[in-house]
Amino acid sequence: MINEARFAGRIGFVPYKVGYPVHTFWDLGSDDSTTIWFMQHIGNAYNFVDYYENRHLGLDHYAKILREKPYLYGDHYMPHDAMNTSLQTNQTTKEFAEDLGIRPIIVVAKPKDSQEVIAGINQGRRLFNQCYFDAAACEHGLSALSNYRSEYDRKKRKPGNYPVKDWSSHGADSFRVFATGFVERPRVETVTQTMERLGMRLA
Repeated sequence: MINEARFAGRIGFVPYKVGYPVHTFWDLGSDDSTTIWFMQHIGNAYNFVDYYENRHLGLDHYAKILREKPYLYGDHYMPHDAMNTSLQTNQTTKEFAEDLGIRPIIVVAKPKDSQEVIAGINQGRRLFNQCYFDAAACEHGLSALSNYRSEYDRKKRKPGNYPVKDWSSHGADSFRVFATGFVERPRVETVTQTMERLGMRLA
């Protein structure tokens, strides 16, 4: 898929476009990586303008990263474990993230079984032809998608039903959050968004 996207010109320079919200899609990690895709939905296209990944860092770090980027945000999609409660804060990850300014958050339901995981992967494949990626900003995320694969079933001598859990699975899982969770919601444009779309800035 990645090579086909390159050949079709869907991986290249995909800049942030003023006037369109940036939606984020997460895979949450405490002992491993947290990954975030940044996407603008423009017409029938899903423009992935950015990607970020880091590990062993708290949500305050990721909130700071989001604030430092020049985007006006839409919705933030997180996986089901955003509803887990921390013993330290007595808050869910979702509540803590919202207190840090990451809002609104939409929690995507946990797949019920391996078949739903496979269905989510297939949904990502179906949407992929509508996806455009900034080659530089999304380089590591694209590498994760390229290396994502199923475990090999030695008895059946074919790929199994479960993806391999390695470094690539985090970027792929956050892309699956996009594929299974994203819904473009009607929204009222704020004054700031209107000014940005018109190329103006608040003093």
